[in-house]
Amino acid sequence: MNLRLSAHRHFLILPAFLCLLSVSLLSASSSTNASITRQADPKIERFPAVIAWGDAQAMVWSDTLVDRAGSVPRLLSGPMLIKTDGIVEMDAADLHLTGLYGGAYVTVRGGVVTVAALTAPMLATSGRRSVLIPAGLQWSGSDRIASYDAGVTQWAKSRSLSAVPTAFKRAQLMQLESFPAVALPTRSAGSSLDRFLSSLAFDGWRLPAAQQRVHRLYEEEVFRELTRCVREGDRDCVMEIVHDADNEEHLSGRRGQGILASLLSQVSGDSVMTNMLLTALMHDDRLWLLASIHPQWRLPAWGVDHPTPSREMCMLHLFVLPQSDVLADALPVVILQRWEQEAADLLALDADPRSLLNHLVEVLVPVVRTETTLGYPERARTLAASLMSIVAERKELLSPAASAAVRSFSQLGDEPLDATVHEETTSAASSSEGGTQPFDPEQVAGLAEELLRESGAAFTVQTSFKALTSSQVNVMGIVFSGVRGDASYDFLLDTARGMVSAVVVGGRPLPNTLSLREFVRWARLQ
Repeated sequence: MNLRLSAHRHFLILPAFLCLLSVSLLSASSSTNASITRQADPKIERFPAVIAWGDAQAMVWSDTLVDRAGSVPRLLSGPMLIKTDGIVEMDAADLHLTGLYGGAYVTVRGGVVTVAALTAPMLATSGRRSVLIPAGLQWSGSDRIASYDAGVTQWAKSRSLSAVPTAFKRAQLMQLESFPAVALPTRSAGSSLDRFLSSLAFDGWRLPAAQQRVHRLYEEEVFRELTRCVREGDRDCVMEIVHDADNEEHLSGRRGQGILASLLSQVSGDSVMTNMLLTALMHDDRLWLLASIHPQWRLPAWGVDHPTPSREMCMLHLFVLPQSDVLADALPVVILQRWEQEAADLLALDADPRSLLNHLVEVLVPVVRTETTLGYPERARTLAASLMSIVAERKELLSPAASAAVRSFSQLGDEPLDATVHEETTSAASSSEGGTQPFDPEQVAGLAEELLRESGAAFTVQTSFKALTSSQVNVMGIVFSGVRGDASYDFLLDTARGMVSAVVVGGRPLPNTLSLREFVRWARLQ
């Protein structure tokens, strides 16, 4: 895309240009000397303060030691409370940490790193080995993260997660509220120098330092224009910017990726804009992995193009995704269905599927029990059903202990549960999680079928209805006629409230929740 950056042209342009080059080179030289001075005298700060770098800010205390000599800060010891409006990159002891939009609490004590992902999922990396920490969970360890070659038991043990204590999380979230907002780049009407340098056509005459400066100025103009287009809801403009090959270098850099993540938080109600920005953000499998479990983007992240994850990332996703279902809004059923397929694919490719399957059961059985104890019976039943589906064709691989644990799941749908169901943040969540009374699946599915028939939907041999609760039905392969022809849809239907959610069409998930009437009207316009 060629940004329209106007320039005044004068017949005396060459003297002016040479003058500007001199200023640019002097500025670059001064900047380089300052950089060398800082590198030669790295600062290690030890005082209560808020420090900032990139898209991140951090609160440090009197016992916090931070080395700020490198491109990102390195936490040597003590605590650090982090907030990022985009992407955070930092080091903790000998680990590299990456986080996506939100807050986290990191400590280093005696070489042990603890990462509590408050609202931002975090990835801790040492070489080619990584640990994925979803929002609401924490991990403690060092750079001695076991590789998969050590066996799945050691691999999973070195990545074990636990819940962040509620009182601690609440206190840190209150602290995060005091952090100042970070401003995104905005266009300036008086930025004539930017326009002039960005529109000069004499590329061959510029010295390297001047070329770098013009490159940076143009990059900032790309970011400003993208920010303006997103804030104005101009989808065509956003599409033009993110699809322009000339802008790929700028958007795939550290700063560009941070701005994309920050802008994503502002378009949560616009699925088209969300998909465009997410696609531009997915330049490596780390960011896709974090987005796929992020509370805001875990559903749309499955529907955008992304790099093929490495084996390490696939294994992390397999074990961690079900454990990430600790937030007020339950993990969409459609994501768990895709997770089932992911598990089947990995088991088919693994050299030791017996060990992988048994350890997967060993890790996730406590998750099912915890969800039951905490008062989320439907989540427990849904995860248990997914596990039973995975092992159904592989029963011969199960150990006696794993087999007994899976058999016990069959009682979850019939037994009364003693736990008191927690109040959810919305009435929709309360409705879907709260029922513990037995229900007739055929009756519930029949009601959903009747509602959809009355709405004008078409049924095929691929259409199916599966009652998940006394009011929620998983609808598969239902057909609506639209402007461009017939289309098949999968979604969750809440028969009690007449709401449609977790819609999938053409393999692409849509994050919006609509009333059945609104959904039918929308489908007929497609």
